[in-house]
Amino acid sequence: MTDILVKLLLLQVTVADHRLQYAMIDAEDEQEQAFVSGVLAALEFLEDALEEMWEA
Repeated sequence: MTDILVKLLLLQVTVADHRLQYAMIDAEDEQEQAFVSGVLAALEFLEDALEEMWEA
């Protein structure tokens, strides 16, 4: 059980780090901005899902 908790914690840290890195990207055109926005939305979804798992 401890192994899975460690893996979930590492995943949560990785997702948060990636979200911060993508948030700092200054996209120049509309297509790049749409991609970054999509990635950020997906990462936020993963963060919320991981929070729900921790609370359960």
